[in-house]
Amino acid sequence: MRRFLFALALLTAALPAGAAELTYSFLAGDVSMVNHWPGADGHVGTVDDVVDGNTSPMSGSDPNLNGSYCYNAFDFGSGNTDTGMPPGFNAMTFVDGTVGIDTDVAASGGGPLVTGMEILSGTQPFQGHGPFSASFINVSAGSYDPGTGAFSLTCDFQATLVGGSDQADGMVLTGAAWVLDQADFSTGVGDPYVDDVLVTLAQDAGATSLVYVQVSGTVPAANGGSWPAMPIYGVIVGLSSATPTAESSLGAIKSLF
Repeated sequence: MRRFLFALALLTAALPAGAAELTYSFLAGDVSMVNHWPGADGHVGTVDDVVDGNTSPMSGSDPNLNGSYCYNAFDFGSGNTDTGMPPGFNAMTFVDGTVGIDTDVAASGGGPLVTGMEILSGTQPFQGHGPFSASFINVSAGSYDPGTGAFSLTCDFQATLVGGSDQADGMVLTGAAWVLDQADFSTGVGDPYVDDVLVTLAQDAGATSLVYVQVSGTVPAANGGSWPAMPIYGVIVGLSSATPTAESSLGAIKSLF
């Protein structure tokens, strides 16, 4: 089994009474995944990965220098697919950071699963872009079905670039998400990437909980003009070493399907 040379950090956040949250650290820093591009299936760490340490041909995106399983891909307007990227995307940043998960929603469904996200660092989507950080803030709506994994989120997107900070309001993302506690690692959710790849990585890392989120949508144009509206596709994988704050009901939910 692969062993990581990355630190598994855990942050906890105080929420109003009755709410429950875990903050998961992005799965990054795996030296065996350096220079791995996700390929057509959109997942780092699978057989269709393109392994290339050069910048991407179309946009000059940095390769996966930080060995991350997490990324945001962009379409800069052509609709073409660059080497090693998901279909229709031609720029990419591999990211590290944290994501907050409402554990009550993870167990029972309902409103927004993601309470917020902090991208602490990311590789350059094009040469000369420079360092940046970003966050999902002001979560205003969302839904999650723990039986099917169906997921949606409405929030604002804030980024600090070389030229300063800017924000895009009302970003809508849809896709799939799964949250598994350690007791559910052997249960499986029916997604081969989660069941066969991510669970093994979580076990190797000694994690007690795993979150996987895959989303697509459009980043609205920034209020201050720092970026135009553009389609995005992203995958976030996070691990936690904390004791879950809400009892998992995944096994009971799956028995109904």
